[in-house]
Amino acid sequence: MPVLEGHAVVPHVHRLRTWLSTTSGCGLLRDAVIGRVVHLRVAMRQMNGLEQQYLLLIQYM
Repeated sequence: MPVLEGHAVVPHVHRLRTWLSTTSGCGLLRDAVIGRVVHLRVAMRQMNGLEQQYLLLIQYM
């Protein structure tokens, strides 16, 4: 089962933030995209946490 790693997304998020912040007139677009990225990163962390709990559960069975 593949593990989603938030760290792999970070460089792309940084580039996207930089591009959106330098683009004039895109404040609302930037805020919307960054908000979605934050939600994605939170969801990925939660999935990683659930996988770790599952692996611990299997280990003790």
